[in-house]
Amino acid sequence: MKITNVANLPAAIVSAIQNDPYEAGDCDSTVTRLIQPSRKVALERQHKDEISEDVADRIWALLGQLGHSILERAGIGIVEHRFTAPCRGWKIGGKADVVDGNKILDWKFTSVWSCKDGVKSEWVEQLNLLAYLAAKNGFAITSLEVTAIYRDWSKLEARRSPDYPRHQVHVFDVPLWPLEKAESWINERVQAHQAAQAGELPECTPAERWEKPEMFALMKTGRQRAVRLYDNRQDAEKAAEGNDALRIEHRPGEQVRCQSYCAARPFCVLADKLGVPKD
Repeated sequence: MKITNVANLPAAIVSAIQNDPYEAGDCDSTVTRLIQPSRKVALERQHKDEISEDVADRIWALLGQLGHSILERAGIGIVEHRFTAPCRGWKIGGKADVVDGNKILDWKFTSVWSCKDGVKSEWVEQLNLLAYLAAKNGFAITSLEVTAIYRDWSKLEARRSPDYPRHQVHVFDVPLWPLEKAESWINERVQAHQAAQAGELPECTPAERWEKPEMFALMKTGRQRAVRLYDNRQDAEKAAEGNDALRIEHRPGEQVRCQSYCAARPFCVLADKLGVPKD
């Protein structure tokens, strides 16, 4: 992958991003890649020498790495321990932030919006695959925990909105799958990625594309948030009928991952089919 610097950021930031110390180790796939869409991973691998990413898009990842380094000061458990195990002829690897006794702890530097519905499904999958790999290496994991640190948290918003997180840090207990379920899931994911690498590219699902459906928002004069959201204009117009203080705001659907978080987008015919801009 080529790193660009369109915004002409300072050389120190560019160097820090270019000198990322992360290594996947001697494995055919990592847990992080397995939970991603197999189409995305296969296309990124196929076009790795053509794909470019700007340093401005890696700032939060850089700060997340710094945060993990700081948290190592806690001196709790085994930090950044890597596990490996075989699956369908592949060697699968995964690194746990902290293994504290029978618990895996993970730290996420994330946005408030990303946790609006609770712990993300990708985190549940990631930690359960790590627990499975840990079990294959003699660690009996009995609980999983994610500590989310909200990088965009606002004290003012927390005061005025009852639905907003009360604090900048929230701890999520992650449901632990039975080992049989984790083994079945990891086998399915490895099979999907092996098929994609062999040229059988599946279409990414709406969930994998982080699809936000088209909505029609019922807005009230003087209020920034929608009174209610509707999935069709007719219902929204019926709700607003006869009330001059209400108006309808159309919110087009989005393929969030495709539009902003997939490096393979320029090489994906599915993106063309969905009308996702290439840049």
